[in-house]
Amino acid sequence: MKKLPNNKLRKRVREEIEAMRGGLTILKEWKWFLAIATVLTIACLALMRANFYYMDDQGRVVDGHMGWLGFSRYTTALGAGALQMGSYMADLSPLTTLLAIAIMAVAGLIIIHTIKVIIFKKEIKWWDVLAVAIMGLSPYFMGCFSYKFDAPFMALSVLASVIPFIFYKKSRWGFYGSVVIGTMVMCTTYQASSGIFPMMVVVVAAAEWAQGARWKELWKLVLGSGVTYLITVIIFKEFLMIPQTLYVSNEVFGLGELVPGVINNLGRYYRLVISDARWIWLLFGSVIVGEFVVVFTVKTRRNKLGAIATALGVVALLGTMAFGLYIALVMPLTEMRAMYGIGVALTLLAVMVSSMAEKWVLKVPAVVLTYNFVIFATTYGNMLTIQDTEAKFRAEAIAMDLAELPAMQTDEATFVKVYGGIQQSKAIRQWTEKTGAGALARLVPVQMRGDGWIWGQFYLFNNLELKTAILVEEDVEIDASWEKAVSNLYHDIYTKDDQVVVYIK
Repeated sequence: MKKLPNNKLRKRVREEIEAMRGGLTILKEWKWFLAIATVLTIACLALMRANFYYMDDQGRVVDGHMGWLGFSRYTTALGAGALQMGSYMADLSPLTTLLAIAIMAVAGLIIIHTIKVIIFKKEIKWWDVLAVAIMGLSPYFMGCFSYKFDAPFMALSVLASVIPFIFYKKSRWGFYGSVVIGTMVMCTTYQASSGIFPMMVVVVAAAEWAQGARWKELWKLVLGSGVTYLITVIIFKEFLMIPQTLYVSNEVFGLGELVPGVINNLGRYYRLVISDARWIWLLFGSVIVGEFVVVFTVKTRRNKLGAIATALGVVALLGTMAFGLYIALVMPLTEMRAMYGIGVALTLLAVMVSSMAEKWVLKVPAVVLTYNFVIFATTYGNMLTIQDTEAKFRAEAIAMDLAELPAMQTDEATFVKVYGGIQQSKAIRQWTEKTGAGALARLVPVQMRGDGWIWGQFYLFNNLELKTAILVEEDVEIDASWEKAVSNLYHDIYTKDDQVVVYIK
């Protein structure tokens, strides 16, 4: 006779299923999801209106390729295929941007719900909405929103990192199971989010400690989460990750080089943060950090000396984890889109302050910082429009002059080498000079230049139907045998047989 399952086991399974269903109570907070999404949407209106094909977008909109598998982004490729209902990538914006906004809003709601509702047992307020918006509105995540095709999956990596906390204090199976799934989704969408789950664990553990939780429970959370996370990351690295050396290396420092390498990378990242930021961002970001230390020390139920040490430890850990596993790489990615963990760190501290403090004045810095980021996001979107207009004008002027050349009038191939490039628009240069912040200049790409960057002449050679023109990467030497065919305010064009050299002024 077939042995029936153990009744205790069946009972436990039913209990865990019911407990996991309990995590769905977050759905009752749907109005706050709408609030977060509304703030993010308002900030992204100028970006969506710009309709700018950001870097990789240019290639995908022309030939519909995926190109994610080479970067181990299997979930991104699968998700994009499902979204597009096929393998050809068409431009679905602004739907993709709105989807990214919705995903970030869900992630933000989970953060608020976990810290304020589950741990501190307080109701969500508008202050919390504006505090959590920081992570999506920081100039760094605006770099992610800029991608028409990638944005939803960059956002998904953030959501996957925090979604285990839906089951926090409800289902152990649900929590640790979603840590495994969420971490693997993060690794196969956008690895810049690799520091978000550890940061959440640190903040949740600190919040529980402040509320008087037993050390045994805290160690269970930290060690259980840490081991599960690390095992999943190791599995990804050893069995799924494809080595990459194109513009970033996934080579990790050896043990003997790890500490100095990490310190050097952290210094590099924070020098960029300082140079990227306006003084007012640094001021109010620092105020949020300071507020957290003070509020945590004052409001905790623990020994005050231990409280201040814990608060400073949390700040140090978040400051280190903000850049995820990139800090351990020999050649880390330092593009704006890879540094949004610093915005998540500020969000976590701001939500902690909002959860622990009653006085409204302590919540103002997060509101001011959020407002500043909304202003920046709007400025950035409009600057993209200005830059795109100038780049297209210059590219089209070159294309028209090339089309008139005798070498281009035949069916034979013409080999074109481009030197020089346009500047960023005067408006961007002025903003950068007057504010002293490098964020805008780092975010807005110059997509009409001849320095070998893959997207520098993509519009010229792929969108303007120069059918017989072939882009030459090798240097070409001009001598007296070359004819100066075109010379104007914007460019010079030299020709020799089937060769053309363009100097952009």
